[in-house]
Amino acid sequence: MDNIQLLVDGKEAFPMILECIQKAKESIYINMFLWRCDKIGNELAKALLEAADRGVQITISKDQYGIVLEYSEEDQSSFFHDTISLLDRVSIAFLCVFYNNDLLFNKLLTTRNELAHEIYQHPNITLDIRRKYDHSKFYIFDHKTLILGGINVEDKENGADRQGRVYQDYMVKIDGEECVREFLRSRDARNSNTSMPSNQKEPFHKFEIEQSYLDMIRESREYLFIQMAYFSPLPIVMKAIEEAYQRGVEITVMIPNSANFTDDLNKKTVKEIYKMTHGEAKIYLTPKMAHTKLVMNENRIHFGSSNINKKAFYILDEQNMIFKNDDSAFAKRFRRSVEENMQEAVLIRDIRELKYNKWKAILESILM
Repeated sequence: MDNIQLLVDGKEAFPMILECIQKAKESIYINMFLWRCDKIGNELAKALLEAADRGVQITISKDQYGIVLEYSEEDQSSFFHDTISLLDRVSIAFLCVFYNNDLLFNKLLTTRNELAHEIYQHPNITLDIRRKYDHSKFYIFDHKTLILGGINVEDKENGADRQGRVYQDYMVKIDGEECVREFLRSRDARNSNTSMPSNQKEPFHKFEIEQSYLDMIRESREYLFIQMAYFSPLPIVMKAIEEAYQRGVEITVMIPNSANFTDDLNKKTVKEIYKMTHGEAKIYLTPKMAHTKLVMNENRIHFGSSNINKKAFYILDEQNMIFKNDDSAFAKRFRRSVEENMQEAVLIRDIRELKYNKWKAILESILM
């Protein structure tokens, strides 16, 4: 389809988002999980204020739970949240102990951001930072352009994190008023939309992502490719993968070699897949911090914000999209990007290469 454009990593996504903000004439809607007070966070805020000054009506829905992750890694700053509750401080300290202990005793940057204050006060901007556990990330411009995927507003999505891990993820830009209307209808409807699966707690309880991923795995007949940032060995998912292997499907899984969170659980998951396929599944460890959430078979490409874990399936609001895996320019570029990432990754040839802390993995499985 000519109206679909793949945006690979923040280096392609953020310039397009900024361009759409600058071109917006009537309205902008942003739904975001993380928004850090860093270079790209402030750059997007400035562009939004300029749009608001010229009369564009802007609505921003920013997840409240994201504050825990914003303050537990990177520069420990949040664009919108300049106060931290005691419970959030405990959660932040817990994550720092396990993943970023050098940040544990740092002073959290909670000074008021003047740009954020301007956004709070602007008459053309409506800001909601009370919604909790909304992990989806998307933008709507003038009711005719949708940008959706897994990229948060943070500098590391535009390059590398403080450990030097290059971030890798996708967004997709879809043009057309009918496409945007269909997306909004799918979010407002109780019934499932098979091409736009979502998890939503409000205004009604609709959790579709788990079943949608399972359908993709179960329908595969030739090959199944899974790339996950945070991957938990949920029994129903592992059983579906095993059944795919038993009917002759070629299984390939790629995870980060060193994930920023739940790295041990990731390794436990792929080790179990390696074992149950008798070493025939191809397991890749990529040097990038692959933030991607992707399930692909010979017929469809399914990606967005949802990981494969309990929290993503049963607690978080999520938004994914499914596209045909055909000869279109979009699908070809997606497959080419996956192949390029696999060329940089290491193929596991010995199960002993998959090392992890089993106690930490158990704790991560409880939390995630």
